Amino acid sequence: MSILRTICSIVVFITSIVLGLYLLLTNKIQGTEFVALIVAFIILSVFIFLFPNVHEISIGPSLVKLNKAKEESDQIIQDLRDTRLEMFRMLLKDSLSDGSFWGSDALKDNRIIIFLRTYNKIVEAKCKNELTAEINKILILLIEVQSQNIKNCSPKMAEKFEEDEIIVPPLKYSVFLNDDIVEDFRSRRRPRLDGVQAKTEIIEAINEYAKIYPIYISEIVP
Repeated sequence: MSILRTICSIVVFITSIVLGLYLLLTNKIQGTEFVALIVAFIILSVFIFLFPNVHEISIGPSLVKLNKAKEESDQIIQDLRDTRLEMFRMLLKDSLSDGSFWGSDALKDNRIIIFLRTYNKIVEAKCKNELTAEINKILILLIEVQSQNIKNCSPKMAEKFEEDEIIVPPLKYSVFLNDDIVEDFRSRRRPRLDGVQAKTEIIEAINEYAKIYPIYISEIVP
């Protein structure tokens, strides 16, 4: 930083001389004005170089304490960051509720889209490291629930997995999905739907699961 300040001071000083000479030679300023301009830029160059060691400056009758002003601005920035973190924590908790009082029989967990919206905002705000514990807790819960929802669409789907296979790649669900599973799901849980509609609901649940699976792999899996 000291090297950068030195370079900036030199650049300002040289620029002032070049500018002053140009204005003087083109009769834009007089000799006394040229001297005043050079002196002003010299003071500015010295100020830039010594800025970290300057504790206060006097502007007319007012005394500005730079260190105190910097501490106050740093504290304000930290308070704003803390407030933003608390806001994100509240949003993460809210993502566990989809607004349905009695729960839902839908295969697709609507809480995932709420979580993803909050997660993306956290990443954009560069607050992910401070909220890792909260993110991981909710992420594990949502992906396990969504995975179980897909398995439970039909016993014929569930039997294709071992009991300890809780989180599996989304492609497995897509590969194992067949007409027998779709028809079993439709006849048992969606008798008012036709086969295409029943299959669409299962596929939408798999797609929703696929949205958070990469995040699970990057955040949870070592």
